[in-house]
Amino acid sequence: MTATELHGFLHGLPGVDQVGAEERAARLAARSIKTSAKAEAIDLAISMVD
Repeated sequence: MTATELHGFLHGLPGVDQVGAEERAARLAARSIKTSAKAEAIDLAISMVD
């Protein structure tokens, strides 16, 4: 894939809205999963934010 194709692909993706991201984070935080797994998932999500 060329840089131009990659650029076009990335700009064609839908954006992330603040409300949706906050709702998803709240659902993740409320799930009944091990604390260590939850912390890892939150760390991963934060590392993906530009």
